[in-house]
Amino acid sequence: MSFLFNSDLSEITAIKKEDVLAALQNLNIIRYQQGSYVLSITKDLFDSYQDKRRLRVETKSLFWTPKITTKLTNQFQNK
Repeated sequence: MSFLFNSDLSEITAIKKEDVLAALQNLNIIRYQQGSYVLSITKDLFDSYQDKRRLRVETKSLFWTPKITTKLTNQFQNK
C-alpha cells in the first residue's frame, strides 16, 4: 500500500499545503476521517473530471507578463 500526503502533493506541485487542501475540498475528492484527510472519489465524479479535461486551450491566445517591482528593477540596474 502506498500513501500520498498533502505535504507530498505540495512539494510535487510547488503549491502551498493549505491551497492543495482547499482545492481538493472544493473538488469534493477529500474527506476528513478519524483525524486524517483521505482522498475519496467516486467513478462518476472521476469521469466527470475526465470529460472536463478534454477541453483545449488555444495557447496562442495566452499571454503572461511577470510583475516587476520598481525596487527589483533598480537593484539590477545598479549592478
